[in-house]
Amino acid sequence: MVKVLDLPIYDPPGSAIKPIPMDVANMEVVLTNCFRDFVKTPSLSFCADRNRDLLSAREFLFTPIGAAQVATLAGSFVVGRKFANRLLPVRSRQHGSMYTRPFLAANYALQVAVPLGTTCAWYETPREWTIWALKNSVIYSANAVYYTVYYSFWLVGKFFGLIWSAIAGFFGMIWAAIKGVFMGAWWVVKTTGNGIMAIGSLFGSSEEEAPAIEVTKEEPVEEEGVNPTEVELELKSAKRHAQEEHYIPLPPCKENCDDVASIGEDLGQSEEDDKELYPSRRR
Repeated sequence: MVKVLDLPIYDPPGSAIKPIPMDVANMEVVLTNCFRDFVKTPSLSFCADRNRDLLSAREFLFTPIGAAQVATLAGSFVVGRKFANRLLPVRSRQHGSMYTRPFLAANYALQVAVPLGTTCAWYETPREWTIWALKNSVIYSANAVYYTVYYSFWLVGKFFGLIWSAIAGFFGMIWAAIKGVFMGAWWVVKTTGNGIMAIGSLFGSSEEEAPAIEVTKEEPVEEEGVNPTEVELELKSAKRHAQEEHYIPLPPCKENCDDVASIGEDLGQSEEDDKELYPSRRR
């Protein structure tokens, strides 16, 4: 059986309380380490790097390319100043107040343009930054001009649109009023005229006109013959004489009916060719 008091997590009975041991650093040591890590070492590294750069630059200056770069950069400031004063002359700096600010800004820009161009010609990084600055300046300047002109015309259009709407509304109301007066006068005249006509009709003739009765003329119904021949149907549809065909009945006979029924000449026709249409037949 294990006794609880014998476990290592408990102090033996009657023992004094011992504090937890912890490392205590010296303040001087801590400050010295921080100064060395964050001030002294970076400063010495920076100075060593710059010293190395200066040595490299000094060696580069003794080369032909380095000497040419120094000479051209130094001379570009003198050339730029002369060039700016030739194009935009400023006689004395003491009388600078005699010139406007845009004039002086253009003069300074011309002075800086020549050294900047020389630097861009020798070094790649200034060239890239200069191209980026010029490109963005042109883009944003063009956008500014475009939106300024666009919104200026938009505002002018809105202004004149409001003026035109007010003028059109004013004259529209005047025209509506004039039209209403004329329409009202026309309605009064028309109503009065109809009333006068109605009153005059009361004092007029009291005889009522009989309503007109439309008489429709009945067309005679044509009587069709019984079992007509082809010649009769053709003559009926042709209507050569613009009148209907009439049948001439023969008197009753007892003797020689063939002689009575025979017709030697068809006198009802005026042409020889029409005889074929009326052949002699027994009726």
